[in-house]
Amino acid sequence: MHEDIEGPQDIQELEDFEDAEKDERPVVLVVADSADTGVDAVIQAIAQRDDVCVHRVDPNDIGTTTFLVGQIVGNMMSFCVLNEQGRTYCDRIRSVWWRPPSDCSEGWGTLEALLHACPHVYWIGSPQRINALSSPPRNILAAARAGFETPMIELHPNPGAALFEVTGRWGAVRTLSWGGYPFGTGGGLDDLMMAPAVVFQQRLKNATHRVTVFYIDGQMFAARAELADSPLRYESEELRMPDPLEAFFDIPEPIAASVTRFCETFGGGSFICLRYAVFHLLVSTSDQWWFDTVEPLGDFWPVEEATKQPISRAFANLLATGETEPT
Repeated sequence: MHEDIEGPQDIQELEDFEDAEKDERPVVLVVADSADTGVDAVIQAIAQRDDVCVHRVDPNDIGTTTFLVGQIVGNMMSFCVLNEQGRTYCDRIRSVWWRPPSDCSEGWGTLEALLHACPHVYWIGSPQRINALSSPPRNILAAARAGFETPMIELHPNPGAALFEVTGRWGAVRTLSWGGYPFGTGGGLDDLMMAPAVVFQQRLKNATHRVTVFYIDGQMFAARAELADSPLRYESEELRMPDPLEAFFDIPEPIAASVTRFCETFGGGSFICLRYAVFHLLVSTSDQWWFDTVEPLGDFWPVEEATKQPISRAFANLLATGETEPT
């Protein structure tokens, strides 16, 4: 441990901070805000392994208690991350778990740029993957190609007129753009009038349950939650209170196959194999399933806490054994 670190000036000076016994194991670099407690269980699981070690870094501390030291010689670059937990050289980094907060300091951008220069590093939560999965219409197209049933979507040039016309035919819609879900379910007219010139209207179906599926390198963990209400419920119907979140082990084989196919064949501008993704699926009373959304960096610990499924351990294993994929 290095409690009183003063920023070293170069790689040679960094040697003064080395311990007598050097740890040569590959490193899982966890990049997260110091207040992010969601990474704790995974860090503990990795720390129990003998084949890798884990190093947590908060880029907000770069320049105070965390330092980046490096050299560029010709076409070769090397750098080291140093904080009170120790030091990690770039050639020892096996994988990165990237969890940026909503408001990032300059240190996040600096560390991201350095890590992008390491082609051998496997990332979970890399900006490239987050960007590739940021478009709801593109994700829905990918889901349909993977075999999911998907609600109908229409493209409209006039958001205000589209809201009245489409809801008259479908009853309930969700307004979305190529880059996200700016208005949620329905959306107020004032908000809708501020929409881009072209929007997508997605038909909402009457679902009773939402199943969240965590895909981790071929493994699946799922939880089912009863929806508190449906946007298609008549006002005369009694409001239904949801059952607690529960583990779900009966994913139909065609749905499981579609999850796997989506992750193995996803194309977001270029091919990206997803070894970790979170799917949100909707289920009707007649056991009809359809795709809703997918996240490249969804949080799993609330589900793990509620259902006692070993998601953290599977996630830690992915980070510890992660290898780069073709993009």
